[in-house]
Amino acid sequence: MSKVTAIVLAVLVVVGCSDPAEDPAAGQVGKAHSAEYPTGAEEYHGDAETAQPDVFEAHLTMVDRPAEMDRADEVGASSAAEYFLFAYTYAYGTGDTDPLRLLSGPECAFCSSAVAGANEAHQGEGYMRAGDPMITGMSVSDSAEDTEDYLVWLDVQLPQMRTFDADGEVVQIHPASEIRAGLAMLHTGEQWLVRGATFEPAS
Repeated sequence: MSKVTAIVLAVLVVVGCSDPAEDPAAGQVGKAHSAEYPTGAEEYHGDAETAQPDVFEAHLTMVDRPAEMDRADEVGASSAAEYFLFAYTYAYGTGDTDPLRLLSGPECAFCSSAVAGANEAHQGEGYMRAGDPMITGMSVSDSAEDTEDYLVWLDVQLPQMRTFDADGEVVQIHPASEIRAGLAMLHTGEQWLVRGATFEPAS
């Protein structure tokens, strides 16, 4: 196992502030980049049937920040959570950790590990490239903790990532993977922060 593989796998562990024992399904939440967020009794399952195979695409541009993140309700929380996932793969694929750091609360151990891993993946002459995540399901609920506002659960297909050497040759392929991500979201009055996160392999 290479150092970069160890870095990627190291963040696919439970690291967070909350310890939700059950999957919340308090409301249906639309995509972070759609205009409307319908609410109801069921979870959102937008792209579950259109998940892409394990193919490689290098995306070097961060997606635009969705306007819904300006909201301080569950819509804003779910939008910020999805944006965090794009910031995560963008950091590994480019070495630019600024969007990820801006969403990371100071107490989020997962966040700091991800930032460190992305930085290390781009040290020296080697580098990594990655595509964008695909969100296939999402649910949101109020948090029982005083230090956070919402818990957002997302079913995610993380993209294939590739490690390159200084000559641009592929030295390792990190296959796409399906995970269950749980994010503890806090609105500070000015912005959303991730206070804790869990990335677990999908069952």
